[in-house]
Amino acid sequence: MSARNKSPHRVWAVILLLCFAVAIPVVSRYSCRQEGPDHGPTPALTKVILAQNPVPHSALPIIAKHNGYFRQEGLDVEVKEFATGKLCFDAMVGGSADFSTVAETPIMYAGFGQLQVVVVASIESSDLSVKVLARKDKGVNRPGDLQGKLIGTFKGGSAEYFLAQFLRKHGLTMKDVKVTYMQPPELVTAVIRGDLAAIAMWEPHIYNAQKAIGDQAVVFTGEDLYTETFHIAVTQDYANRNGLVVERFLRALAKAEEFLKANPERAKQILLAAIPIDAEILNHIWPDFRFDLILEKSTIDLLEKEAEFAKQTGAVPPDSSTPDYRKMFAPRFLERVKVNGVKFE
Repeated sequence: MSARNKSPHRVWAVILLLCFAVAIPVVSRYSCRQEGPDHGPTPALTKVILAQNPVPHSALPIIAKHNGYFRQEGLDVEVKEFATGKLCFDAMVGGSADFSTVAETPIMYAGFGQLQVVVVASIESSDLSVKVLARKDKGVNRPGDLQGKLIGTFKGGSAEYFLAQFLRKHGLTMKDVKVTYMQPPELVTAVIRGDLAAIAMWEPHIYNAQKAIGDQAVVFTGEDLYTETFHIAVTQDYANRNGLVVERFLRALAKAEEFLKANPERAKQILLAAIPIDAEILNHIWPDFRFDLILEKSTIDLLEKEAEFAKQTGAVPPDSSTPDYRKMFAPRFLERVKVNGVKFE
């Protein structure tokens, strides 16, 4: 074959060699990214701040954070912890947080204050979380013995409402006892020390006090009087401007709910590592809680009852109009996240 006929083949060979020389480094770089822990550029996460009460009631967001469900939904959640749900709620209203864990009572007062906040989901409920603990050595062996006694509770919270309902059931009113208000840890210390005859408080504070007092403690429940509810709340403005973020946040909580119900023992281990609670206490109170991502009409009914209580006790002006609490719920996000999650009918 002549040299003239060979030259085209040589040209193509050179071209192919050049193509392989360029392609190999590109493929190598791509392969290295796939094999390492970083599989390419990480999509930008949306930063949000959650004001959270570090108690078992916050199990769903705690698990969502621990298991990476928030990040799976494109959220970088910074958790700021506060001693009560009310303090969490105040931080959110004041702009220090985007989301808040909170019981229903601060929401009730927010309605009277016309604060522009909305509940996007309930994350826990319990008929047994709030109780009355009394000291036998202070002369309290049955509910009627509380008359004239000094009782401590947390002002403006669910425990105060429960105390009033408990006393009424047993023929007493708030005026028949001496009520003093303290922060939850202070209540436990005071009743252990014997400064108080009784406290009305939520778990795990009741169990902590009971364990320390021992045989001289008596605990009264009232599952037919009150159902505690714990929620995720945001400002109305935040919900309007960041609807997709709210929806992603709830999707992460839905994953946490599924995990908790399928792996209750593992869920408890996650909580034990995240919050200041003893394993014995958590195991004791665990059956009292229902961890359901839900919105129910019964919560609105409870808010209306608590609103009437607030007017009766002078916590708000007696002639105040009861707020329309239905407007303080934003079910549209949960409706897109969980089938049958909204039960307002």
